Amino acid sequence: MALKLVDLHSSQLDIYLDQLLQQDSSRYNTGGCIKLKGRVERDKLVHLLTKIPFYFDSFRMKFDFSDEKPRIHIDDDIQSCSVEEVDFSSSRTACEQAFAWSQKQFNEPMSIEKSKLLFKFSLLKVSDLEYWIFCKSHHLICDGFGFTIVARYIADAYRDITSNSNASFSYPQYITEVINSSAFY
Repeated sequence: MALKLVDLHSSQLDIYLDQLLQQDSSRYNTGGCIKLKGRVERDKLVHLLTKIPFYFDSFRMKFDFSDEKPRIHIDDDIQSCSVEEVDFSSSRTACEQAFAWSQKQFNEPMSIEKSKLLFKFSLLKVSDLEYWIFCKSHHLICDGFGFTIVARYIADAYRDITSNSNASFSYPQYITEVINSSAFY
């Protein structure tokens, strides 16, 4: 099957061009930490975090900058992702260390090379009764509003998986918006 490349959305093009001028900048990193307090079913939480690319096509976006015009495609081979787990719970200053680790991660620029994924999910253990979900993505694939949608998915999916419900999750595909917007330019 031939790879379908589409032009960047106009808002993505602005971000891409600015990132080219400031390749060592982390200014286009978006995301945050979601703090969970209380008993956490870690295995189930990690499992649902790995499935985020399945539900959100923007996390499967690959960028091709080899042509004179930058383009994107959805890599449907990406159906899950890895989740780094970091344990700070043995430290008396676990919260401070987790915060410092998160800040360091946010300050590291993301490479927009063709082969790179533009997101990272981590689960930070602060104590037996406190975990932080660290989410970082490049603004090319997810903005602040998108982060709230992903956070909502995490909350809903975790509630579903821990209560043995069988809810289904469906979200609009970003690539459709990209294709529709390019028809206007």
